[in-house]
Amino acid sequence: MFQHKLPASNYTDSFWTSEQNGSHIEVKSDSGALIMLTAITRGISGESSRSLEMSLSNYVGIVHGYQSRDKETSMAWAVFGYSGHRFLSTDSKFSLGHSSINPFEAAIDFEKTSDSNSSIANWAGNILAKQAFAEKDQNKKVSVKARETLDRFEEILREITGRVLKFNVDYEVLRVNMNLDGKEVEFSVLPDGLKSVLSWMADLIIRMESIRWEKKQSIFDQPIILFLDEIDIHLHPSWQKKILPIIQKTFVNAQIFVSTHSPFVVASVEDAYVYDLNIGKDGYAFLENVLHTEKGQTYSRVLKEIFDVDTEFADPWTEKKLDSFYELLKQAKSKKTKAYKDVFSVGKELAEASIELRDIVSVELNQLDRRIAAAK
Repeated sequence: MFQHKLPASNYTDSFWTSEQNGSHIEVKSDSGALIMLTAITRGISGESSRSLEMSLSNYVGIVHGYQSRDKETSMAWAVFGYSGHRFLSTDSKFSLGHSSINPFEAAIDFEKTSDSNSSIANWAGNILAKQAFAEKDQNKKVSVKARETLDRFEEILREITGRVLKFNVDYEVLRVNMNLDGKEVEFSVLPDGLKSVLSWMADLIIRMESIRWEKKQSIFDQPIILFLDEIDIHLHPSWQKKILPIIQKTFVNAQIFVSTHSPFVVASVEDAYVYDLNIGKDGYAFLENVLHTEKGQTYSRVLKEIFDVDTEFADPWTEKKLDSFYELLKQAKSKKTKAYKDVFSVGKELAEASIELRDIVSVELNQLDRRIAAAK
């Protein structure tokens, strides 16, 4: 797990754990007092032990009964959580008119078992319908304003995937489809990684648009705490490298907590804290180490220092042979030793496997001969 921490939004220290009853987030103050506990099925509960911009105890009461039409209630900030396992369904029909929803309902339910695709289809379909009505009335200002957020969302998807994605509507059957690189496709044929990103990010934007915010500014500028669980699941490595920096750039006032097993995600962001979690003998996770990311990180360094993977080669045969090769190099003190003969034998096997291994073996064996000659 790691955290992108903004100095102006350093609300809490958080630990994300799993138990028999499901995942939850435990938020504690600097003194260790419990501020907030979230459960996968219950949303937010708990009492605030210190003052924030808006106390969490008030936040809890507001979000459970929040209605978008309630003009008396405004939010200073909000909390959301998502999992990369989230998917769209294949049903993309929509109905005209927005329904009244509580944008905080299951807002930190990472799996979100409820079908989100209908709300995504309604959201995009209603935006495009409003645009069409405005264009029919030749009201350009309303037409442009209508799809500002949808345009931004499509731009985000383009930046992550490198592909041109546009929402469109079949008005005869009121169905929302996507235009992918100039070809109209249904949600069902989209790649799994794209479905996942579409699902959780659209849901987040829809919820944020439904909130009455204290500051009248773009939803992308609103302060939020965002928990993301394994968002790299199903994503191509090139997408894994881009997704977190793009999220940071998009939600500029977000404090982001991410769990991941991807070195590409970890290496993609600078000025973040990496929390190295391990499992103790009691079966509970504990914090083993805290690292700080910086510019100029290599994937090999991230693999070694954060994931404890001390090799550049992926296959077990090469890893095992290299371990044996380097151990024999240490033991070969002279040309008369058995280790000297064996290291050349193992080196030959490695050199025959690939050009990269041949170069490594050649350098190491030449250095070995020079060390032995110098020791005489």
